[in-house]
Amino acid sequence: MTQPTSLELRLKQGQNLRQMQRLIMSPQMQQAIALLQMPLMELADRIDEELVQNPILESSDEESGSEDADEMDASADETETIAEAELTFDEDNFDILKRLDEDLREHFDQSSGYSTTISSEDEKLRAFIENSISAHVTLFEHLMNQARETFDNPHQLAMAEALIGNFDSSGFLNTPISEIATLNGFDQPELLETLYKIQQFEPVGVGARTLQESLLIQLRGLGKKGTLAYQLVEHNFEELLNNHIPQIQKAQNCTSADIATAIRDVISKLDLHPGASFSNAPIQPIIPDITILQEDEKLIVRINDDSMPSLRLNRRYMRYLDDPAMPAETKEFVKQKIVSAKWFLRNIHQRNETLEKIASALTKCQNEFFTNPNGKLQPLTMQRLADELHLHESTIARAVANKFMDSPRGILPLRSFFTNAYMTEKGDDISSKTVKEVLLEIVNAENKQKPLSDDAISEELKRRGISCARRTVAKYRVLLNLGNAHQRKKFI
Repeated sequence: MTQPTSLELRLKQGQNLRQMQRLIMSPQMQQAIALLQMPLMELADRIDEELVQNPILESSDEESGSEDADEMDASADETETIAEAELTFDEDNFDILKRLDEDLREHFDQSSGYSTTISSEDEKLRAFIENSISAHVTLFEHLMNQARETFDNPHQLAMAEALIGNFDSSGFLNTPISEIATLNGFDQPELLETLYKIQQFEPVGVGARTLQESLLIQLRGLGKKGTLAYQLVEHNFEELLNNHIPQIQKAQNCTSADIATAIRDVISKLDLHPGASFSNAPIQPIIPDITILQEDEKLIVRINDDSMPSLRLNRRYMRYLDDPAMPAETKEFVKQKIVSAKWFLRNIHQRNETLEKIASALTKCQNEFFTNPNGKLQPLTMQRLADELHLHESTIARAVANKFMDSPRGILPLRSFFTNAYMTEKGDDISSKTVKEVLLEIVNAENKQKPLSDDAISEELKRRGISCARRTVAKYRVLLNLGNAHQRKKFI
């Protein structure tokens, strides 16, 4: 069927000129941003990676530097000739070496401090050391070892493996039983029966689907099934979490002292994360990127780059550019690597320079905090510091991310120095961190049988000259892991 002319798709080529403006980040700019965000340990790994990838870069700590390369090449033939002469032996030489070998062997055999055979004590010591080396056992491996001893049926063992494989790092089963049964083709009641057997494994409390179930498993393991603590967890768990002691007293027909004793002596000693002891999460050490030293009244800023290798360009490769016998492809490769190396060195220098500027500005703004043990932080925003240093706010944010400072007040994250401002009634600016400290002081000093509400805390802050709304008090209270007035109340 022939389409009408108006409906035919007509394609044609043409040239159009358009003027548009957009920002394109070069690879060098992307590298500069990435290096700026890296803390010290990541930067050291990145430098090692660059040393492997770029032959133009080398560490100046190496004993055999590139400056000695020519001398080494010039004396190579002479060294090889001397080595060949030294390795030339005649028949008399071999006889001498043979006699020396026999004499030395007799000497060491007769020596009281040396034996060519391993004594029984040394063998026992070696066996003890080898047996002492043990690999870290994960929670999955620990539970599967118990499952192999418990289940003789391969089908039950397969169900146990499917269940244990879905435990989280705390030992809880967050995946629904119905989902595991459907995905693996298991019978749901049979799978549930297998879970109940796994809940009897060590550590006690694993395999639970909720925190309440885990606490009940632990209480049964301790023989506390008929106690008040067990009844509280089984029947009044939500009231217990929200500190609704009067409702619990009425439901259990007991006194508040009985409830407090059960919580203190039994429930508080249970493990909220029974499988966490098998976690193999690496402990990340904190290495400060900046150190602030105090000499009298003066603060000195130092960038911690001692652990990083000192980089320089390999001059031997750079001389290849002046070698007429070198192929053009090799020269082009060397040129690209030289440009890449120079940009890498420049970006590292720029990173350290930016950090030094930020640290120097912080020492001026927070001088009282660093020099006085009781000094308070002054309010400071990233935008204000960016305007002062003629940088973009995003540059400040990237520079302080995941970095720490070693100061006279201890090791602190750089991010903690940037806080919002509150104005007191006297017109002085204080930081939000100072407001949180005052709020915590008020809560710690309150009467726990009549704790202060958020409105009362707001009024107390106002009496101390700090204007802070009730909603802000509630937000700061949550950030400080403080409960509300009812949750903080003690009934005895």
